Amino acid sequence: EACGLPTIVGPLIFAKCCDPPTRGTEGETNDDDAAPRGVHQHVRLRSFLELWRGALRDETSPQARLFEVLCSTTTKHEDTTTTTDGDRRRSPHDKSPERGLAKEDFEALLKFVVTTHPGLAFLEDHAEFQAKYATTVITRIFYRVNLSRTGRISKRELKRADPDLVDALFRLETTDDVNGETAYFSYEHFYVLYCQFFELDLDKDALLTRTDLLKYGGHRLSRAIVDRVFDAAPRP
Repeated sequence: EACGLPTIVGPLIFAKCCDPPTRGTEGETNDDDAAPRGVHQHVRLRSFLELWRGALRDETSPQARLFEVLCSTTTKHEDTTTTTDGDRRRSPHDKSPERGLAKEDFEALLKFVVTTHPGLAFLEDHAEFQAKYATTVITRIFYRVNLSRTGRISKRELKRADPDLVDALFRLETTDDVNGETAYFSYEHFYVLYCQFFELDLDKDALLTRTDLLKYGGHRLSRAIVDRVFDAAPRP
């Protein structure tokens, strides 16, 4: 709230600000993604002010601040330029103009949505559908926001997004019915897309061939249209 962002973004800000974990007395690990039991993390005022002054304060719109929160998936304690596998990573406060949001930059946000929103509680024991839902939402965001089709959402694109992603997140956190947010997060919309894809994918390999797509809508698409879709598919 202090940053003018939906509270659903809070865990991402926490992750970027938190001090290194301190271990308690238990030390067991719940699962692959969870912090070990007995491990406590804290956010100190200086850590938040570092993020605020370095990345958020100069941004006047919530869309630009959301971009800054999402853009660097490293926390302040992963502020190195090279990972263990040799992959170059940006600093959380990097302001270079060529930055953009990749699909993986949305994964932490969607994981929090899927695991905490009351309207998705029925997916708690269905990890496969949680992953498919998250992938579909991210794909919808990129389809509607990344109009340049570069595979990376620029700050300008996020600020001009229609429907606005920040507004969608505010709506999502004020309702227990996830289907009430129809721009990006509706589970009903996801399920329609999933069922349509599943019906077309006869060999169930999670890939559509030209022959599969020709069956869409009772063969409503001409071969020329399907060829055009596949010709464009390799592009971001």
